Amino acid sequence: MKIHQRILAVTMIILMCLSTMAAVISAAEPGTYIVTTGVLNVRSQPNTECTVIGKVYLDQVINILECKTNWGRITYNGQTGWVCMDYVSRTGSGTGTSGKQYSVGPDGLAMIKKLEGYRQYKYWDYQHYSIGYGTSCGPNDYPNGISEAEASTLLVKTLAKHEVYLDNFLAKYGIKVTQKQYDALVSFTYNLGDPWKKYDSFKLKDLLIDGADKYKPEAVKDAFLEFKKAGGQVVQGLIYRRNQESAMFIEGTPKLNRPYYDVKSYTWFYEPVNFCYYKGVMSGTSDLKYIFDPYANLTRAQMVTMLAQLGKVNVAPYTTSSFSDVKVGSWYAPYVQWAYSKGIVSGVGNGRFNPNAAVSRQDMVVMLYNFTKVVRGVPGNISAENYKRFADAGNLSSYAYNAMNWAIQTGCISGSNDNRLNPRSTAQRAQVAQVAKMYCVNILGYK
Repeated sequence: MKIHQRILAVTMIILMCLSTMAAVISAAEPGTYIVTTGVLNVRSQPNTECTVIGKVYLDQVINILECKTNWGRITYNGQTGWVCMDYVSRTGSGTGTSGKQYSVGPDGLAMIKKLEGYRQYKYWDYQHYSIGYGTSCGPNDYPNGISEAEASTLLVKTLAKHEVYLDNFLAKYGIKVTQKQYDALVSFTYNLGDPWKKYDSFKLKDLLIDGADKYKPEAVKDAFLEFKKAGGQVVQGLIYRRNQESAMFIEGTPKLNRPYYDVKSYTWFYEPVNFCYYKGVMSGTSDLKYIFDPYANLTRAQMVTMLAQLGKVNVAPYTTSSFSDVKVGSWYAPYVQWAYSKGIVSGVGNGRFNPNAAVSRQDMVVMLYNFTKVVRGVPGNISAENYKRFADAGNLSSYAYNAMNWAIQTGCISGSNDNRLNPRSTAQRAQVAQVAKMYCVNILGYK
């Protein structure tokens, strides 16, 4: 073969290889996609060095108009933008969902709701905002909050997107599951994003591919528990969630006898803590929502947050701070500013609020009393002698007289078994839950 013929042949081979590579690279097609990362930059051109013109968020549906290598063109606020295709997942045709086995059932939905907990207003959740039952939202969405019914509708809609991730995986390997197993896997997927695509191999994925019926319940539970860490640390709340999911998968029933893993059914505060949880009055101390920390002292910031939740207050408009130690942008800043603007709190002096300090029992009562004056008016016909019948009445500060007399007369405070008010002692979270429950029942008329 002549030299020029050899060169031509080699050139043809190279061109064929490049053509094949291009076909692989451009395998992505225009269509409807779901964002699979917390925050995804929208750039002016298909390059990471180009200007960021905006952002799209986890679970947001976007329409890809054109694909270039691993970039997709979208319309963003009336202009052309580009997103990296590594962080989106295809919906609709081509996903393998035509063989869809189930949608999440009522038992699975109830489990996920209990695991997530309901939040009326948006909150910062790691890399994005969330609202309702842990569903993602943009920073300007839902300025007036969301009702439980709206949150439920949004959750179902969001779960449908996560079902796509799960359906793709199940269809790819021809895996058949029961309804309850599917429900457990939807919860698992919702909590982790799209683990089936994100990780090449992990215990539960391998077990399902191999056939779950080949494994004993202990192995299935262990497979779920592989994902029990956050930030490299074992998190008790994740252990709790994985145990509920594995119980649903194995037995068909999650063991959701309580919302917090550290509140046992035999404790005196089990009922008031559960009451506050289901009424949306108090939240857990962990971002993962499963830790109540009943013996910990309630902080001043947590107290004003509880009052805002009691009043179903939208604190989003409170964007400034009147205290030097309350930083704008901190989770408690809008709650503190709301309470201060309404005269519920006044700070500790020198322009400080001391948000992380433990609240005393008498200050807890004063804040609750001031809150009541704001939402229901000044209470009348309160005896000025109520506090005097307690053995430690002399320890009560004069500024708390009216509030404590009111709390005693309305049944919000009953004192300890040894007939003491302990006004200057710190208020434990379990104790506050009991006070909050009695307030809801006796003052607000909750059932």
